[in-house]
Amino acid sequence: MLADIDAHSLDHHDRALSEFQEVLQTDPNNASALRGAGFAYLRRQDFDHARQYFKQATERDSKDPRVHYYNALLLNRSGEGQKSEAVKKELEIAIGLDPKLADAYSLLAYAQAFSGEPEKGLATMKKAIELSPRNETYQFNLANIYIANRKFDQGIALLRNLSLSPNPEVASHANSLLAQTESFKVRAQSFQIANQSANVLRQRDSVGAPEQAADSAPAVAIVPSTPVRFLKGRLAAVDCSAAPQARLSVTSGGRSLKLNIQDSKHLVLIGADEFSCDWKNKNVSLNYRERPDGEADVVSLEVQ
Repeated sequence: MLADIDAHSLDHHDRALSEFQEVLQTDPNNASALRGAGFAYLRRQDFDHARQYFKQATERDSKDPRVHYYNALLLNRSGEGQKSEAVKKELEIAIGLDPKLADAYSLLAYAQAFSGEPEKGLATMKKAIELSPRNETYQFNLANIYIANRKFDQGIALLRNLSLSPNPEVASHANSLLAQTESFKVRAQSFQIANQSANVLRQRDSVGAPEQAADSAPAVAIVPSTPVRFLKGRLAAVDCSAAPQARLSVTSGGRSLKLNIQDSKHLVLIGADEFSCDWKNKNVSLNYRERPDGEADVVSLEVQ
């Protein structure tokens, strides 16, 4: 119990690992200590050792909801989160064993929202908030999901509340993302109007309609045809040779990917005040949309 308390404190991670290992010296099959040691290694980004301990913990106690949650967290943080079905399966098991495990709902919401199930993701994140209504991280995550799926008004409303948080770090992140989202919303609306006008003109030209038809044409919302996907990886380099466009080189799970940013000055950006073409060897989280030509466009970028 003492080791578990230390593992979840900010200042005693190293001491917690030593305490868990001390328990395991006298009781090698202690499932809670195996799980705790795995979590301690996960906090250190030592994924190989974390995986080893979680595997042993699962073998000793497959009914432990938290070890299934940690397994999903490991898949997500190690870059194996591309296996979204494996992540979701572990989290669904965790929730089945403990329907009040809010952390599992929160992570499942992200897995759903960025693997082509945005509405499920929104509902699941709302469940996490229902279980832990004061958790500002969950509220921030919900705002992110709204924004990634272009539900700007809902995301902005949440961010405005969070910008008033007594926690200065939360307030700062919320204010930063709020400013970017409001700017992005304006640009998205301008882009939509321009496309609607272009569509009306093409239709007019094709049927020979009078020019004033453009004024009476109904507005048609342009909905992206591909789902938003999620990626965690390492940003190797940034190419800004075609600024304000940018091209990111990201490695994740042994793969190397090229992702495009259409306008780096108006990107939804988290963890940094402004985009930098000099970034390299940074851990990042991305929301992106695939294009028919095999390329991908970045929706939002978090620098860690």
